[in-house]
Amino acid sequence: MKVSKKSLREVTAAAGVAQREIEASMALLVARSAGFDLVKADFAQPTSDQTFDFGSGPVPAHRHKNPDGTVRGWVADTATVAPTAFIGLDARVFGDARVFGDARVFGDARVFGDARVFGDAWVFGDARVWGNARVSGTAHVFGKAWVCGNARVHGNAWVWGTAQVYGNARVFEGAHE
Repeated sequence: MKVSKKSLREVTAAAGVAQREIEASMALLVARSAGFDLVKADFAQPTSDQTFDFGSGPVPAHRHKNPDGTVRGWVADTATVAPTAFIGLDARVFGDARVFGDARVFGDARVFGDARVFGDAWVFGDARVWGNARVSGTAHVFGKAWVCGNARVHGNAWVWGTAQVYGNARVFEGAHE
């Protein structure tokens, strides 16, 4: 049975469910339907002398320790991920990228260059965020979507599928690309 976002909002609003809970549930449903397991275990421990090849040869890197104590995706030592952020097992953060706040990067997602993902934003699936791009607020970038250049995606905007947001483009609030 397919349920549209609009019909789910109407039903849950009638039941007194908050909009934030609806959006979080929808994002989890999308992630799970795409085959992502947010609690898959990986017990590798980070060490200071590890390297990882992000595509241009090995660089010093470590696995990120998530707020729940799990050790997951690779982060280049040149990138920064806050201890409050979640990085999934197969996700990668490299270059001078920054992920902070309660942001989540999971699936095969990549955040690199000088990109920033912050607030409660989610980047997942095969999504890519790079360059000087910013994804913030409760925005979601997923599927095979790209956000790059000086693009900004914020508020509760969703960019998904094969959408490409680039240059100086802005996608915000309730926009669903």
